[in-house]
Amino acid sequence: MKLLNSKYIKYMEVLGNEERMKMLELISEKEMSVQEVNDHFFAAQPTISYHLSQLKDIGFLRSEKRGKFVYYSLATDHIKRYLKSFVKDFSYSLNRIR
Repeated sequence: MKLLNSKYIKYMEVLGNEERMKMLELISEKEMSVQEVNDHFFAAQPTISYHLSQLKDIGFLRSEKRGKFVYYSLATDHIKRYLKSFVKDFSYSLNRIR
């Protein structure tokens, strides 16, 4: 089954976290620094940085260091490619179920 591909499992592990999904939603509105994201959560800054790095590792975020701050933005093109691939593989898998 194409959906058992390890790339999907990794994505689902990362995206299955409610805090990370909230971070994606925030950053979808505008580019944000780690400190700006942190203002929306009751977590330590290293925890926020960890979650953001997980989203960056799967390609959903881009980061840019400016001075002493790191800013995150959505990697829209990668997200679109991933979703298109997932839907295609999911449809293929559904069609094979009897």
